[in-house]
Amino acid sequence: LAAGYLDVWELPHKKWQKDSGFTFGHDADLLNTVVNFDRRIDFILVRGSRKNTRANASSLINQLSVEVVGDELGYRTPDVLWPSDHGGVVAEMRIKL
Repeated sequence: LAAGYLDVWELPHKKWQKDSGFTFGHDADLLNTVVNFDRRIDFILVRGSRKNTRANASSLINQLSVEVVGDELGYRTPDVLWPSDHGGVVAEMRIKL
């Protein structure tokens, strides 16, 4: 962020966002059956131009959706372990070139 990148979760004009963006909080043994993500540690960062401001980025990037994945029981392995100790972030965007 200090280098001028913007967090897509914070960009305005999202048409769809279903959750808080929290991606960390699985139990250490990965056996939990309730997801208690309580902080954000996974990000998608974008940079529009050298004059990278929130207004500049929002005019260059039309964010359609952003969501956390790996936060539903169906993501677990056949051995009922979570595949990672945290979820991930997926965003769909249109970028004007």
